[in-house]
Amino acid sequence: MGAKKPMALHTSHHTKEELAIMEAENEVAKCKRTFLNDKPPKELIDKKAREIWRKVCVSLKNLEIIGDLDVYAIIGFCNSLSLYYKTTYELAAQPLCVDGKANPLINIQIKYASEVRAFAVKAGISVNARLTYASLQVKDTDNEINNEFGL
Repeated sequence: MGAKKPMALHTSHHTKEELAIMEAENEVAKCKRTFLNDKPPKELIDKKAREIWRKVCVSLKNLEIIGDLDVYAIIGFCNSLSLYYKTTYELAAQPLCVDGKANPLINIQIKYASEVRAFAVKAGISVNARLTYASLQVKDTDNEINNEFGL
């Protein structure tokens, strides 16, 4: 069975009973967001990762779909981004080619860039996740306006 999507993303026709069930499922799927107020977790590998954590938490305050269950994906994102920065800084100080071959740091940099993208998707903080969430918010606002004025 595939992952369920938020109710507003369903495009097929549903009965009132099905809509009520999906609404209840969406409410149950929400979780606490205490991580936004906590200190950065011990699992963060360095000062840069903690700095990234703080910035991400500020950005996530308005994104209600992210909760405490997503903390480890956010930790992975912060750690991977910190290592990406570290690798990039090291690579900037070295030649791109070593003994006629590509500098091995390039592969490490590519690996961490890939991990950053993967963790962003898992944590729900990728561009696509934010756009999907934003479209749901706009759709909800449009529905409220339509219901208010009978459009």
